Amino acid sequence: MPTSMVLRFRDLASANTIFEHRKLIEEYGYAWWGWWHKPPEKIPRHTFAQFSEVIESEGHLEIYLVDSGNELLYKATLNEIDISPTEKRKKCPEPNKAPSYYSTQEYKAWFRLTSIEQVTNKDLRAWSYDEVTEFLEDPWSIAFQNKRIFSIQEMLRRHRTIYFIKPCEKQHKDYFLEFKPPIQPANFMTEPIFSNSTYILHLSDLHFSTRHHGFSLKTDEIQKSFLALLIEDLRQEYKDVPPAAVIVSGDLTWQGKAEEFDLAYDFIRMLQSTLDLDSYHFVIIPGNHDIQWGKQDKSEYDRTKPVARLQAQAEENYKTFFKKCFGLPPTDFLSVGRRYVLGNYISLDIVGLNSSRLEQRHFAGYGYVSSEQVQEAARDMGWLNMQYPTKYRLLVLHHHVIPVTPKEEITNYNYSLTLDAGQLIYEALKLKIDLVAHGHMHQPFVSSISRATKVSDFSPSRTLTVHGAGSASAKREDLGAIGKNSYSIYDFDEEGITIKIRSWSENIEGFEKDWQCRLCRNSEGWLKLKGEVR
Repeated sequence: MPTSMVLRFRDLASANTIFEHRKLIEEYGYAWWGWWHKPPEKIPRHTFAQFSEVIESEGHLEIYLVDSGNELLYKATLNEIDISPTEKRKKCPEPNKAPSYYSTQEYKAWFRLTSIEQVTNKDLRAWSYDEVTEFLEDPWSIAFQNKRIFSIQEMLRRHRTIYFIKPCEKQHKDYFLEFKPPIQPANFMTEPIFSNSTYILHLSDLHFSTRHHGFSLKTDEIQKSFLALLIEDLRQEYKDVPPAAVIVSGDLTWQGKAEEFDLAYDFIRMLQSTLDLDSYHFVIIPGNHDIQWGKQDKSEYDRTKPVARLQAQAEENYKTFFKKCFGLPPTDFLSVGRRYVLGNYISLDIVGLNSSRLEQRHFAGYGYVSSEQVQEAARDMGWLNMQYPTKYRLLVLHHHVIPVTPKEEITNYNYSLTLDAGQLIYEALKLKIDLVAHGHMHQPFVSSISRATKVSDFSPSRTLTVHGAGSASAKREDLGAIGKNSYSIYDFDEEGITIKIRSWSENIEGFEKDWQCRLCRNSEGWLKLKGEVR
């Protein structure tokens, strides 16, 4: 039976957790600490009852707090545990005795602390893990049970919010346990993928080819590859913290040729290796350049080529690429879905849909998703019955759902807007999707839209934000009005999302901040573009 616990936390951008709680303790003699649980974690009622008995008998219980961002350890005095009678969250017993940045929020449990003091991380060596199955069914529990805590780094590699501990005894195992939680890859994954990161990387229109990729296909001293420049830029912005996920929203190639997909695969594989990511950290969908509906015989992509191949043949090269990346064949729609829990405990779903599906003559380059594809993805992610509610929902496709540029070109073979955009927007609002992300036009932009109808399945005030990413690595002559390569980053927190555009700079010969904007929750909880773009 555990005799203490370690509560994991990470500072939000808007608050210093320890300082805010200490300030209340100094003023009132105690402060309430909310339990920021992860989706699979349940209230360990029997264990908490045992702790409460110790508090009643001894007057308090010594516990620990661990700052996962700065890897700092604190000892705290606990004198009351207030838990929800069900698995639903509850309000703070005394909101004025909790830091204002989260005092009105609801959690499964609240802990009343009367002191917090920093201690050395070596203090953990006096303790061993004691696994509590009522809290979390963890397949790695057997490896940690009765094992001495080796270091704070070992502890933090386990993506949970509470570590239950007991005094270390002589017979307990003592070694550093290196591990990665076993995750079974699938096209749609509702089992949460945990990360210490709080940002998502969005790449689009990479256009790997010998003539239309704008960077060196090999890293050398004369010209750096896009991969090398991307890694340099990410490390300047986030140091050694990799993204929680990588979105690639289509047009990985120029003509959908097998040799172009080989170049794209090498890039994905090296990006995984450099950032220490797994295949399930990637959400990849095809673009119109990736599906070979017409016979692209010349080196240039000809959008006027009529459909000349059946679907299975047109998608063959992309499917081969997908299977190499993920180790399993794609769905019939070539769609994917992932559920992530970030380092600040933000939960989000990312669903990627294939908008390059039209097979009629002359429609090879046009966008079309279909309600059937949307409903299948929503069902596979548990969106239809709200079985797995998450903080944010992102929808990714290649084509546009609203115009990107001031003038939409309309010719016989060039129309960038998704043909079923109206229906797609309606369904996105109904499914409570917060952000639609796409590529295709090589022009980054952001817009918020709503649709008020007399009879609808969603609130008239419901908003949907759309972000179009630029081309990460196409050649300059293929970049359109913006004239420079760019990629996007999404930073997530409780109040909203910050979208950052990183663009190529001739001056520094690398990527740098171009502009960013902020999406904030309104009073009804909907995400909306707020403030000026800067």
